Amino acid sequence: MSRLIVFDIDGTLTKTNAIDEKCFTRTVKQLAATRKFKFSFNEKWHFTDSYIAFQLAMAQNNDSFSEQEFKRQFLINLRLEAESTKFEAAEGAQLLLKELKKNEIPYALATGCWRKSAEIKLRAAGFPLPKVPMATSDKYFTRDEIVTQAIVASQRHYKKEFTDVVYVGDGYWDLVTCKKLNLRFVGVDPEKNLKKALLLKDYLALSKYPDLTSFLQLVETARVPEI
Repeated sequence: MSRLIVFDIDGTLTKTNAIDEKCFTRTVKQLAATRKFKFSFNEKWHFTDSYIAFQLAMAQNNDSFSEQEFKRQFLINLRLEAESTKFEAAEGAQLLLKELKKNEIPYALATGCWRKSAEIKLRAAGFPLPKVPMATSDKYFTRDEIVTQAIVASQRHYKKEFTDVVYVGDGYWDLVTCKKLNLRFVGVDPEKNLKKALLLKDYLALSKYPDLTSFLQLVETARVPEI
């Protein structure tokens, strides 16, 4: 069996969901003509940077900003936040990725972030920029498109077809994506978010990453969500 493990970033490898929400809210206040558009990181839909920016731009009746302008200002705010706030890695995540690489176990990243946003957060949280496939929301709105792209890129990168793909994520939208794509799922909650834990239910497997052997045992028992 040829297996690929795909990791989300925010709330999975890094404890940055609250920082992301803070920067999005600040950007809305700076740019939006109307402040009535609200969002929550606990929503049950395909939550991606590109889709949020699209929805916000569409909500402005007087075209007060474009998606690209929103992206530019958001990244400015995120960089400023990285200079003044500690970005934390999920406990055990850095060591786990090192061990996966050392043991030549294929893995990839698939995130709803824009690529620049993902790079800022990974670097600020102490991760080296990955030399593995990373699919982002720069070209795609939905999680299933992003995860599919991560798999396709991984097949090119590792020069093999994968018969088993396991996705590691923290959101309900990750469950939905895995159900849609028929992927096995490992739920994580390093930020210890009660609302997310309730949504993930018995698919929640860990709040911190264990050693490689224990993690791979969790991967072996992962299953396709039934929701």
